[in-house]
Amino acid sequence: LVQNGTLKRGDSLVVGENWGRIKAMSDYEGNQLKTAGPSTPTIILGLNGVPAAGEVFSVTKNDRAARTLAAERQNQASRDTRGASPLPMTLEDMFARVEGGEAETLNIIVRADAQGSLAPIIHSLEQLDNDEVKVKIMQSAVGNITESDVMLAETSQAIVIGFGVNIDKAALVRAEQSGVEIRHYQIIYNLIEDVEQALRGMLDPIFEEVVTGHAEVRQMFRVRRGGLIAGCMVLDGVVKRNSQARLLRNDATVITTTIENLKRFTEDVTEVRDGYECGINLAGVNSDLQEGDIIEVFERQQVR
Repeated sequence: LVQNGTLKRGDSLVVGENWGRIKAMSDYEGNQLKTAGPSTPTIILGLNGVPAAGEVFSVTKNDRAARTLAAERQNQASRDTRGASPLPMTLEDMFARVEGGEAETLNIIVRADAQGSLAPIIHSLEQLDNDEVKVKIMQSAVGNITESDVMLAETSQAIVIGFGVNIDKAALVRAEQSGVEIRHYQIIYNLIEDVEQALRGMLDPIFEEVVTGHAEVRQMFRVRRGGLIAGCMVLDGVVKRNSQARLLRNDATVITTTIENLKRFTEDVTEVRDGYECGINLAGVNSDLQEGDIIEVFERQQVR
């Protein structure tokens, strides 16, 4: 059951410890769907396993993020069973965790070749801290990366960063065994840039709603498989198939949904511009349409 947003064929998603890409969607009557809006019961095909009833699903940016997040959840479930310590993280893992709404802090252990290098590195990393995502320096010191650094990273899900230093052999062995990521740099700018990019990926995206067009309902008619169709005139902008839309009546919102199908006469089209007539099928709208209703089409654009 979709709770918010729009589910589309081809989306990558995670459900509990399972992941996949949506290959096909249908409603409870077996009718094929291209999109599914809020409160729409949906059957999907494409997961790599069968999730338990009640599991929450979330859409991710791509297959890699979905696969990584599912693997992390599987490892977490295994660790919970064994009572083991958390699995170490990499900067790449942080992107997947945040896409699943699970990361707020980036733990870092820093080793540098001299105090004159360590101080500006710590200062620069602390400047990256913000209200949404925290940079936490778990430990910082001058000298080579040691096994104890890796052990601390293992238990605190931290990333070990070295600047101009070597890595002790015991630390390398431990890191390989535990999966702790060690990043080594010779230029401070590159070090800070990598962490900054990771933090940008960790920030919750901010979206801005942009209205792209309006269409007026002139008449209604039904088709055998397409449900209720609104015969409309596009008043301004452009109306696109699969766009989000609001049905307005007397300036009040009746429903927020998506444009499931869009036609020009009998032909399926992807968009219709102002001054042209079209047929619009709104997802979830099977009866509540009136002449004079306005369909406001909009999209959510990411501004950060």
